[in-house]
This record gives sequence, C-alpha cells and structure tokens, in this order.
Amino acid sequence: MARVTIIFALLLIGAGVATISAAEKKSPTALIPAFEGILLLGLGAAAAAKPGARKHIMHGAATVGLLGVILPLSRLPKAIFPAEGSEPKALVAASLAAMAALTAGFVVACVDSFIRARAEAKEAAGDAEPEAA
Repeated sequence: MARVTIIFALLLIGAGVATISAAEKKSPTALIPAFEGILLLGLGAAAAAKPGARKHIMHGAATVGLLGVILPLSRLPKAIFPAEGSEPKALVAASLAAMAALTAGFVVACVDSFIRARAEAKEAAGDAEPEAA
C-alpha cells in the first residue's frame, strides 16, 4: 500500500503544479493538492521504510486522504456558485474536484487494503489454531 500512496501523492503534486501553471493569478492556494501530495509522499516513503510501523502510518495516510476529500468538497459549491456579482471559478472548481476525486480513490484503496489485511490476518490466525477433536 506504500507504493499506492506514493502514486496518489505524485498525482496530487501534479494536479497542484498543473493548477498553478494554468492560473492567471499565481496563488499559493493553487498548490494545496501538491501540499497534500507532499504529505502523502512522506507517509508512503515512511511506510515503505518502516514495515513495523506500516499499519499506523497507513492509517494516518488514510486520515490525511479523508481530509483531502472532505475539505475540497466543502469548498466546491462556493467555487461553482459564487456570491452575487461574482463569476464561477472554473479552474478552482476543477482543482477542487480533482483533489477530491484523487483522494477519494486513495481512501477507497486504503479501506480495501485494510479489509484484505484483516481478512488475511484472521485466516492466518485460524490456520494456527489447533483443531478440536
């Protein structure tokens, strides 16, 4: 799962760089997906480097991913439907939607991995138990 985390991190970094490259006004907020990507990249690298702590690190990464879904989705309506007299911000909306979609995919991958790991652990524990006579 560490490798999957690193892949999603690189995609988020790419999304942030693409957003700031396409923006007319260069704002650091355009790099928010990249900042989350950098955080996930560090967590993915830590999970790969520390197999004993991988479970805890990946739960932290899943939490970061969940925040990466919730926060952009909370800002998306304001970008699409701004206050009266303002125009919708298509680039902001696209960036928020991309970040939410990428992190939602990451969270789904994390949950699937956690479920599979638990099933494998349960199966391994079941194989270790002595059979009843």
